[in-house]
Amino acid sequence: MSAVLRNCTSTDLERLLPVLDENFIYSKGRSKSLASRFPSVYCAANAHNIYLVEEAGEILSALAVKHVDWHADGHVWRGAMIGGVITSLDRRGQGWASRLLASTEQALRIAGIDFAVLWTAQPAFYARLGWNVQDSGMFGEMSGGSDVDPLSDRVQVVSMADAKLADIECLRQKHCAFRIQRHAEDYGQIPIPANCVELLWSEQDGQTAYALVGDADQTGIVYEMVGAPERFAALMANLSARYQRIYVNDFKSSESYDWLASNTDIRWQEKPLTMWRALSDKVNAELVSQWYIPYFDRI
Repeated sequence: MSAVLRNCTSTDLERLLPVLDENFIYSKGRSKSLASRFPSVYCAANAHNIYLVEEAGEILSALAVKHVDWHADGHVWRGAMIGGVITSLDRRGQGWASRLLASTEQALRIAGIDFAVLWTAQPAFYARLGWNVQDSGMFGEMSGGSDVDPLSDRVQVVSMADAKLADIECLRQKHCAFRIQRHAEDYGQIPIPANCVELLWSEQDGQTAYALVGDADQTGIVYEMVGAPERFAALMANLSARYQRIYVNDFKSSESYDWLASNTDIRWQEKPLTMWRALSDKVNAELVSQWYIPYFDRI
């Protein structure tokens, strides 16, 4: 029987999730299934956007797609994030992932998608298939564990389940030069390796800012810090009092990057993991070189 490339079904997803969890979660000493970490991706409603190769009832290769609306430069592009690319151990090196990616790209082109994007520590594999590395992302690291700063009392820590999402979106529209349009279910994401995600909210004298922070035991992971820079000091004081170490995902030229570089002892390093694939003539390498997708939004 020959291999078949097709869309996943909800029944397929039940078979596929244990394989994905073992590969990306449990074998690496992590917890929480991908279904709970990315609830809008690995769910029955999105199963048709997961593509697979099957032969004689065995799933040989698979990948997940999340469709997004990308706001940048006064336009809205249709994008597709790709993640969870996997091939069975005994079938690797046979080109299944390459064929699956090519088939998926074709389906996305037909659907009118402008670009695809993924994140990888193995860029050479994707470069051979026409993907381009373009990443303005920066990874910052700083020590925490400071004494409680009075400024930290000016921050409200809120679980994502209780967050006022409309208020977050208003700040993003005002302060973010480019952004993915988020929906309520998107705020349920828990990026690896965090155990949960919290919202830190600081508002005073008409100035407001927030930080989305992943809790990884003694480490706080800042996925984005958005709003009035005058409130950033209070947010960081709270984080420093709560965590022994703080990681920051950001990009050059953002308000938060500039503030952190000028007001803290953060150590920055480039982390080029983002790869793009233009699927329409509206998108090119020069354009995407200016774009940055927050770690919180990625799959």
